[in-house]
Amino acid sequence: MSTRSLFQSRLYRFGYATKGVVYFLMGCFALATVAGVAYGPGGPEQVMLWLYRNPLGNVLTALLGTGLAAYAGYKLYSGLADNRHVGTDLNGLANRLGWVINGIAYGGLAWSAYSLALGVGLGDDPRKDVIAHVLSWRYGYVPVTVVAAVLALVGLFQVYLALRGTHMALLENGRFSQLTGRLYLNLGRVGIITISLVYVIMGYFLYRAAWTIDTSKFKGVAESLTYLQTFNTRVILLLILGLGLLAYSAFMWIMVRYGEEAVVEE
Repeated sequence: MSTRSLFQSRLYRFGYATKGVVYFLMGCFALATVAGVAYGPGGPEQVMLWLYRNPLGNVLTALLGTGLAAYAGYKLYSGLADNRHVGTDLNGLANRLGWVINGIAYGGLAWSAYSLALGVGLGDDPRKDVIAHVLSWRYGYVPVTVVAAVLALVGLFQVYLALRGTHMALLENGRFSQLTGRLYLNLGRVGIITISLVYVIMGYFLYRAAWTIDTSKFKGVAESLTYLQTFNTRVILLLILGLGLLAYSAFMWIMVRYGEEAVVEE
């Protein structure tokens, strides 16, 4: 058994399991809002705060940070070392760049979790500082607009891929029945489409921030979810959101069990 393969498998499993926990709690927050026992949906930072305020909160938050760091490390390794063997053509490089960006983003979340566990607090959203700095440039709204467009287009493309069912290629499909596979296919579809549409919303608000030169217009994951409460159909939207987030968390745990990257090579 390869030590490196065993390490990769454990990093993959721990990282994706932690990601599943985060989105499970986000889904619970959304459904609790519908039931009237919570004040609104929340993003990863709200999950951290909720854990921190519970008994042994420091330990739980630090454990969450470690899991997020494992996920970030796996994504960075996948992008830089090409352990998935996607190659160096245009499509392969685009995938690898996406994994690196994803790894950096989750590395930031891991840092936030550790900061909270150590009593430092979450602090302000550093993304807004970066956006403000870029917008201070002459024609700075142009690169911010480009990033907003890319964010929205990637979200829409992920919706397209989910409808096609390409996420099933991430699983060892021979290890479960056809009926179970249909369940996993639809859970993945619902979950990925839900998350992707959240990123489309974020892209829209980043576009608004660019063209109004106002960083307060930008909304992260939590603020984008909260935005749904402004609609008259908010109960239905939050119900769909909550179920979609739970479906996404379930697919993360399915990947922990059946993901191709979870298999240890002999």
